[in-house]
This record gives sequence, C-alpha cells and structure tokens, in this order.
Amino acid sequence: MALLPEMKLAHVGIWVQDFDRMKDFYVRMFGFGIADEGLLNGNRYAFMSRDPRDHHQVVVAEGRRPDTDQTTVNQISFKCGSLADLRQVHGAVTTDEDVQKVMVTDHGNAWSVYFYDPEGNRLEAFMDTPWYINQPHRHDIDFSMTDAEIYAASEAHAKADPTFRPVEDWRAEFQKRIPAAG
Repeated sequence: MALLPEMKLAHVGIWVQDFDRMKDFYVRMFGFGIADEGLLNGNRYAFMSRDPRDHHQVVVAEGRRPDTDQTTVNQISFKCGSLADLRQVHGAVTTDEDVQKVMVTDHGNAWSVYFYDPEGNRLEAFMDTPWYINQPHRHDIDFSMTDAEIYAASEAHAKADPTFRPVEDWRAEFQKRIPAAG
C-alpha cells in the first residue's frame, strides 16, 4: 500500500434537505461568510469560511432526499502542499483496490483528486492555485501533462472566467464579508 503525503484536514461538505435554512444556520451560528454560491448538476452549493485564507471550510450542498439512507457527507477534504503531493495521492488511489471512482478536477482556485472510500463516502485531496474564480467550477485535469502544462492550462481556463482575479485580491475583499471577523 502506498503511503500518502502529509496533508491537513481542510473542509467538509454536507448534503442537506433545506438548503436556505442550513446555509443561514451556519452563517448565524458560527459566523461564516459566504465565499461563493452557485449551481452544479441542478443543486445549489454554498461555500462558507471564517478565514479568507481558506476559500471554504464548510460546503452546504442541496440534494439530500428525505426518503433515503443517503449519507450526509458530501465530501471530506484534505489539503496537499504541492502538485507533487497531489500526484502522489492520485497514484495511490488509482492503484488501491478499495478505492472507487477517481476523478481529477481543476476548479480554477484549486486542483483536486476526488475518490470514494469502500462505503461510498467521497474524499478529496487538493491544493490551491494562485487564482480565484467563482465556484462551483469544473474542468478535467490530465495528469499525463507536466506541472508547467497543468499550470498553463488551468490559468488559461481561469482567466477566461469573468470572475478571475488573484486569490490575494479575493481574500482581502472576502475578509470584509465574514461576520465573525467583524
């Protein structure tokens, strides 16, 4: 079994039934600011944080059906320190017999490897990019490309988005919108 690189727990996503109520609860109770809100596959997502260095610490995702045994876990995410570490995770999860369904994604503000544990819980290993674009956003990444090619392709996709800006500019603006920071 391949040993994964050093990573830190970064954020958690949960599936919810009442999107507006749950989003408002996390803002009111914990003082999260809404970093981004949008649609993906017909479901609303709210990305929330109390720290502008972290685009999101909690994601509330619409789509949990009341008449199901569906897990509330949307994803459990671990932050990598480098693209080399992310490639190492990709190598480990694509060769592990207990891992299900591996997906590699460019979010514009992060590069991610998504995969499912043996009971179907979604996990993510990611690293931040130096850019911000509105979320949710998704492009595939081809890990057969060099680091420089991945960087260039991601930057081109990000710059094509009208919400593109350096992440430091976004962080300074977002800091002002975090209730807990007031």
